[in-house]
This record gives sequence, structure tokens and C-alpha cells, in this order.
Amino acid sequence: VACRNLAHKGITEVFVFADDFDGLFALTAREFDRMELNVLAARVATTSDARSWNLFQIMDANARALNESDTARLQRALSEQLGQRNIRPLPGRPIPRRLRHFLRRAEVNFSHADDATRLEIATTDRPGLLSAIAESLLGAGIRLHDARIATFGQRVEDVFVISTRDGKPLGEETAARLEAELRKRLDP
Repeated sequence: VACRNLAHKGITEVFVFADDFDGLFALTAREFDRMELNVLAARVATTSDARSWNLFQIMDANARALNESDTARLQRALSEQLGQRNIRPLPGRPIPRRLRHFLRRAEVNFSHADDATRLEIATTDRPGLLSAIAESLLGAGIRLHDARIATFGQRVEDVFVISTRDGKPLGEETAARLEAELRKRLDP
């Protein structure tokens, strides 16, 4: 785990390189959520030799780069959890009242891409969104191979390349189960 502050951009970049395992993305997203950090962009890539390269651009709750203390705390927490593969439970956070009336039904689309499934999600940004998506993937037994997360103001457009745990594209039943999990967590 490595972090660097880009003060001129007002963001902190977090780089995570680890052996790939079920829950790696959820572990990282939950720690960001636990510290009330906002993920502006992310790139997740999994190699053929089961390694994962993850780069996140984040801000604190005040829309600034993390201070030195929070950066050190994040690095330490992620390193410890990655070593133990400890996906700590996350208490639910209510959606702030000022955001509730802006929430829209999430757009969830599946398509096939080579030997995997491409999942596209477009929705309203809110606290804990990435963690909710990660938890849905983990709960449905889905493997994450690649992710591109982008935030445009209050709109989030995320693309995930996913498969079943045995590396096959999602069938209709599995895709329907995943969509139900996502809707349970994302739709108002």
C-alpha cells in the first residue's frame, strides 16, 4: 500500500498491490467508507497470475487531499487488513437528507466481453456507494477482474469486468441475482 498527496489537484492517490482474493475490492472500499473518504476515480486490474493492481483517487469529507496523519492511518489499516485478509463488517450509514431527493434508480447493464461479463452502473453518488457495490459483488460470489470508477459531480459511472468464481461469464440467473443484490443496496 502506498499513498501520495497531489496537493495541486487536491487529491490523494492510493496504490494497492496484492495477491488477488475474493473480497480484496470490498476490503479496500470498506476502509475508504469507514474513514468517510470519497473515491473520485479508480482503476482496478487483475493479472493472469492472480495479482491485483488498484489505484484510487480519493478526497476527505471536506473535498481535500488527506493530511499526513490520515494518510498514515489509512496505509496502516489497509496493510494490516490485507495481511490478514480481514474484511471488517461495516455499520450502515444513512443517506444524508440533502441527497435523498436527488437519488435516482440505478442504471445496471450487463454485456459479454471475451471470457467475462461487463457490468455498467450509473447512479447518483452518495456516501458508501463503492462499498455497497463491492459488498454486492462479494455477496453474490462474483470475481472482479477490472474496474473503472468515475465520478462526475453527483453522477457516478462505473464499469466492472466480472466473472463467476470459476472464471466464467455470468449466466442469466447469476446476473439477475447480482442485479437484485445491487438494487437492494443502490435504489432509493
